[in-house]
Amino acid sequence: MTKTIQELLQPELFIAWLETQPPEKEYIYDLPSGSPQRDGCALAKYLAANGYPDVNVQETMVYGKTGWVTLPHELDAISKYNWDELGYDGIRTFGGALNAAKEWQKALATS
Repeated sequence: MTKTIQELLQPELFIAWLETQPPEKEYIYDLPSGSPQRDGCALAKYLAANGYPDVNVQETMVYGKTGWVTLPHELDAISKYNWDELGYDGIRTFGGALNAAKEWQKALATS
């Protein structure tokens, strides 16, 4: 059975998915998934891979067929790593997002 969007928005599940992605594969944080010029939002791609291809992912919310769901801050932070340098439209990689996720896990474990 497919998990709900809310159930999928767990950092551990997103991290497990990132671990299966080619680390060099690029995406742009603020580009819709499936954009013809480059792969878009990592979170939208993650949700599409889990049965939700038509979601709208924003900084604090995800909109799907069942309405709005709150996006955990940690997932947005992982997806938009290096924000100060890259901003909305900088090119990121799945490997970079995975590294950011592991840093988040490390910080969580030591707090």
